[in-house]
Amino acid sequence: TALVFAVLLAVEMRDLERVRADASTLTALLEEHPTRQTSIALEGFTGYLEAHDGQPAGIARIQRALDSARGVEPAPGSRSIFTRLLLEAYAVVGLRATDEAFELGGASLWEAETRRYRALFRDALGAPREEVEAELDRALRVARRQKARSLALRIAVSRFHYRQQRGDEAATGEALAAVRDPEGRNVEYERLWDAIVDAAANVAYRLALNTLVAG
Repeated sequence: TALVFAVLLAVEMRDLERVRADASTLTALLEEHPTRQTSIALEGFTGYLEAHDGQPAGIARIQRALDSARGVEPAPGSRSIFTRLLLEAYAVVGLRATDEAFELGGASLWEAETRRYRALFRDALGAPREEVEAELDRALRVARRQKARSLALRIAVSRFHYRQQRGDEAATGEALAAVRDPEGRNVEYERLWDAIVDAAANVAYRLALNTLVAG
């Protein structure tokens, strides 16, 4: 229905109040004219709102909507809609988990990786570039302080991928150069760095970098 697409537009604009209002209208419509399509859509939108309200159970609700859409396609594009809602819900819950990790304290061993994930979650939720880059900067500083070179490389690859997606080819090399051992004392580290640089120059290998970032 037109109302379902109105909710989707509000989701894309990240206008939660509009999503709530339209979902409420959709609930009333379902009570008057119950249909499978509307019921499944409302399940997904409700789960989306629950995730944003700090209820991880919202993810399970979206998953149920997706599973229902797999069984019998209720409307064209339904599964892609619920998949999109599910991805954002995971990012919302993941970002909140990083907040909780810092609030609890005692997780300094994983701080660099937590901040890397925090940057990726912020990106997924549409944060400005300066916020994402700043979080990656903090992650890299922590990794350097801890002399965790493998984590520093992972952060650099995440930044490479982030900038590459935005067509910032000039800055991608800087993202990797930022963690190179300036004295070349670690042979294995140098080999790994050179392998990443070689991959960055080849489009086919860039797909492998995407996999590294996801991991």
